[in-house]
Amino acid sequence: MSERADREAPDAAPRTSDTGRRLLDADRVRSLGILLPFIALFVGLSIASSAFLTKVNLLEILDQQSSTLIVAAAGTLVLVAGGIDLSVGAIYALSAVVSAHFALVTGAGFAIALGIAAGALVGLFNGVVVTMLRINSLITTLATSFVVSGIAALVTNGNLIVLFDKHSFGDLAQTVFLGVKTSIWVMLIPTIGLGFVLARTKAGRYMYAVGGNAQAARLAGVRVDAIRVMTFVASGTAAGLVGNYDTVAQRICDFHDAGVTTFLVQFQPFEAEMARFAHEVMPRVRERIAARAGSPR
Repeated sequence: MSERADREAPDAAPRTSDTGRRLLDADRVRSLGILLPFIALFVGLSIASSAFLTKVNLLEILDQQSSTLIVAAAGTLVLVAGGIDLSVGAIYALSAVVSAHFALVTGAGFAIALGIAAGALVGLFNGVVVTMLRINSLITTLATSFVVSGIAALVTNGNLIVLFDKHSFGDLAQTVFLGVKTSIWVMLIPTIGLGFVLARTKAGRYMYAVGGNAQAARLAGVRVDAIRVMTFVASGTAAGLVGNYDTVAQRICDFHDAGVTTFLVQFQPFEAEMARFAHEVMPRVRERIAARAGSPR
C-alpha cells in the first residue's frame, strides 16, 4: 500500500502544478479583459481607415477624450474603494461656472484655483456624508448632483458667461509643448499619477482592501473612512479640473439644466463678433420678446 502511494505521489505533483499554471493563465487573461478588445478595435480601425493611424488623428482623439479620461481615472478610485460617484457631471458644471464667474473680476490663476477648490469641496462633502452618516454612496452623490446643479444655476443667474475679452484666461489652453496640446498633458499627468497610486502605493493597496472587505480592512488597521473620503475628494477634484479646463479652452459657458452647454469657437477672427452679439444683440432680442409678451392682443 505504501509503495503504491509512493508511485502515485510524483504523478500528483505535476497535475497540481498544471492546474495552478492554468489558473494563473486564466487570471492573466481576465486582467487583460479591457485591453484585448481595445487592441482589437485599434487594429481594426487602423486597417479600415488609412487616416486613423496618423499622428494628427491620434493627437486629436486624445485631445477630445482628455476630459473623459481624467474623470474616469479618478472615478476608478471610488469604484475600487467600494463606492460610486454620480455627481461628477454637476461638479463639472459648478467648477466651470465658478471659474468663469470669478475670471470676470479676478486673475485667471485665482479663478481656476477657486473652480478646482469648489470641486474638491463637493467631493469632501460626499465623502463625509457617505462615511459619517453611513448613507449609500449612490444615493448621496445622486442627491448631491441636484443640489450642486442648483448652486451652479444661482452662480450664473441663468445668464451666458462670455470670456472672449479675457485673453490671459483663454491663452492657457492654447499652448503647445513638444507638439502636443496642453489638454493632453493635463490628461496624462493625473491619469498616470492616479494609475501609479492605485498600482504601486500603499494607499492603492488600502483602496483595494477597503473595496474588497471593509470590515476586514478595518480590523487590519486600515483607516477605511479616511480612504473613502480621499477617493471622493480625488473624484471631485478631477471633475473640477475638467470643468475648469473646458471653460478655459472655450471661454464661453451657459449653465442649463443638469450641465454646462459649451460652444466651441474654433476661428479666432470671429471672437469679437461673437462677443458683440452676446453683449449687444441678445439683450435687444430679449427686450423685444418681453415687450411682445406684455402687449395686449
